[in-house]
Formats: sequence, C-alpha cells, structure tokens
Amino acid sequence: MNMARGVRVKSSTGIYHVMIQGVNRQRIFNQDSDCIMFLNMLKNYKRLDNTKIFAYCLMDNHVHLLLKEGEGGVSCFMHKLECRYAQWFNKRYGRTGYLFRDRFKSEPVEDDAYLLMVIKYIHFNPVKAGMCREPGEYRFSSFTSLKGADAADPADFCEDVDFKELYGILGKERVVDSGKSFSAKDEICCVDTPEDRKLMVSEENLYKYASISEEEFKVKETGEKKALVSMLYEKGLSIRKIGQITSLSATYISRLLWAE
Repeated sequence: MNMARGVRVKSSTGIYHVMIQGVNRQRIFNQDSDCIMFLNMLKNYKRLDNTKIFAYCLMDNHVHLLLKEGEGGVSCFMHKLECRYAQWFNKRYGRTGYLFRDRFKSEPVEDDAYLLMVIKYIHFNPVKAGMCREPGEYRFSSFTSLKGADAADPADFCEDVDFKELYGILGKERVVDSGKSFSAKDEICCVDTPEDRKLMVSEENLYKYASISEEEFKVKETGEKKALVSMLYEKGLSIRKIGQITSLSATYISRLLWAE
C-alpha cells in the first residue's frame, strides 16, 4: 500500500533549508566538474525564477541549500533543478533511472536566530564529515564565496549568492562570523542526512519514549516541556523527530534545550 506524502510545511518568510540526496545514498558528484555543472544550473534557474540563494554546500551524495523561493515556489524550482541535473548526469555516466532519493526535504526558516544556525550548519557540513578542518578550506560551499574566493575559480559562485539581501536580514558581521565556530546548539537544523545525528529509537516507539500524548504535552509548564524535550534529545532524537512528537517548531525546541 502506498502511503500519501505529507504536506510540505510552508514558510511565512519564503525561506527554506532544502536537502537533496542521491538515491540509495549514491554519489551525485563524481568529479569537480559535476559540482561546477550543478552550480551553473543553479545559477541559471535562480535567475529565471528570481529565487534567492543564501547558502549552499555540495557534498559527495547530497546538497544543502538555503534559499528564498521565487515566483514559481520552492517545489517548482527544485523540480526543474533536480530533473535537469539528473538528465545531464545520467547521460554523462551512461546510467538510467532516478538519481535523487524521493522528493527533496525542506524545513521552513521563520526567524533570524534559526536562519543564522542554518547557515552555520550548512557551511560546517564538510568539517563534520572530516573533509576539511574549517569551512573556508572546502571549495564547493558558499563560505568560499563569502570569504572572497579567487574570481578565476570556475566554481566561484560569489556574484550569484545573495549575500546583500542576507546581510540586510542578519547584518554582515554575524554572517561572516558564522564560520568561526560550531557547537551542539547549531545542530538544530532539521533537514538531516543519514550520516547526521542518528535516531536511536524507531518511528513506532516515539510516543513510548515520550510517554505522553500531544494534547497532554501542550498544557505542560515550560519546565516540564524542557525536561521532556531534553530527554528525547539525549536519547538521540533529532530536532525534527522531537518536533514530530510535540508539534513544536525547531526554534522553540532549541530555546527549550539551550535557554539559560
């Protein structure tokens, strides 16, 4: 029996953290030239649709994007980008079939604090994967553009990353400083890959660990909510999974976890 897809959560700001991943976790970039082709396609489609790109990171088998949807909406934009790149990739490597796993994942970004944490999360992806020591050493992320990459580099995407608009939201200093450190607090980005924070309990056992219904949770005092959320987090549940149990936003969960 086919399960219906859940409704994609809309962002009131139009800003989303998006992740696409190779089917069966396979590589979607075999060479640097594949990454450059993907960035060129990203550049073209963002201009056609008036989509804003605030941050990106291309890993071997997945991509993180922080974007503000344009005229066609995020779903239309991602569909065109994924289809075009998959066609090109399949032709280049003589393969057939799907390249990307399911539909893309997305998380709405509703406030400045979460926006800044998403930027950190994206730029520190290659560091967490052991591919470099700091974000500025990794070629295929927007952090290189942020720090002023060599204009002769074909992977340079600087003029196409909408830093000016991002600075208007967060301030330039906060954006530039985002690449200096990364902590557990910045793990609240909810669009996880299987290599990220592992879920230590199965889907059917989520409520067992919570030992509470959604309706009961809503009337709890803040301190009790904090204790429950902390317990779930310590058991290995991602912010996304905790949100599924409690119907709380990622921002509110992070405040419960790390508020003084």
